[in-house]
Amino acid sequence: MLGLRRLLAVSGRHAPEVTSASAASSHSAVFFRALQILAQPGPVRLQKLSAPDTDRIVELRLERPEAKNAIGKEMLQGLRSAIQEVEADTAANVVLVASSVPKVFCAGADLKGIRSSVR
Repeated sequence: MLGLRRLLAVSGRHAPEVTSASAASSHSAVFFRALQILAQPGPVRLQKLSAPDTDRIVELRLERPEAKNAIGKEMLQGLRSAIQEVEADTAANVVLVASSVPKVFCAGADLKGIRSSVR
C-alpha cells in the first residue's frame, strides 16, 4: 500500500486511508494496473481490463501525443507486437482500441517520418 501512496503522490493525488480488507484489495488492484501501464514504454500500450465482467476485454491504447498518434515505424512495430500478443491470448475476446490523446484518435501516417527516411 505504501507503493500506491507514493505513486499517487507523484501524480498529485492522495490515496485514502484503507479501513477494510475489501478496500485494501481494490487499492491493490489499482496499484497493479498502474504498474502494468507504467511498465510498458512506447507508443502502444496493451492491458487487460480488470473490472468485473471485463476479464475478456483487452485495451490497446495509442500513446503518442506529440504527433497526435501518427503512425510511424515505432508505432507500427508496437501495433504489430500488441496484435500478436492479443492473438496468442486465448482468453481475449474483445480488443478495445483507444487513444490517450484528448480529442484525437489517430492522425494517420507520420509524414515527417516518411520524409526523413526518403532523404
